[in-house]
Amino acid sequence: MSAANKPKIIALAAAQAGGFGIGYKGHLPWKCPADMAYFKKTTQGGIVLMGRVTADGFPKPLPKRENLVWTGSDTYRTGFHAVKTFDQALDFARERQAAQLFVIGGAKVYEVLAPEVDELHLTLITPRGMLYSVDTYFPNYAYANHFQRQRSELLTDPDDQENDKAELIVFARPT
Repeated sequence: MSAANKPKIIALAAAQAGGFGIGYKGHLPWKCPADMAYFKKTTQGGIVLMGRVTADGFPKPLPKRENLVWTGSDTYRTGFHAVKTFDQALDFARERQAAQLFVIGGAKVYEVLAPEVDELHLTLITPRGMLYSVDTYFPNYAYANHFQRQRSELLTDPDDQENDKAELIVFARPT
């Protein structure tokens, strides 16, 4: 595959600060509107790639995006495009002349695709109260060769005492 027509691979993940937990029983365990707004703004109009377990957690495809599901099956639910390999996902993105392919989970997909990811947008969630129960973890060790490019707080309402705080860290793979 030529580097000229390969889309930039961007992984987006939200993890609980301190333990890198990313899910509980197939869902995000926290409420963080700032992270959801960033995710929506970043991925809308694009192509998102997720594993089957992650896709199973969505009642319907994410709107205003092409939804790819990495699965062993030839088909998946209506509104999702099934792909059996990462190369099929890249072909799908190239056919649509996409500049980016967003990897949105789950843990196994993040781990397998770590060598392919050009950028990682990691939101660290700091709970306002007790830590959340988690049973799925982000494989942060898989991204050990990426370097930090940007760090910023996702804007939240300063008077909001209910929702969690979020800090965005963007990592890039050395070229």
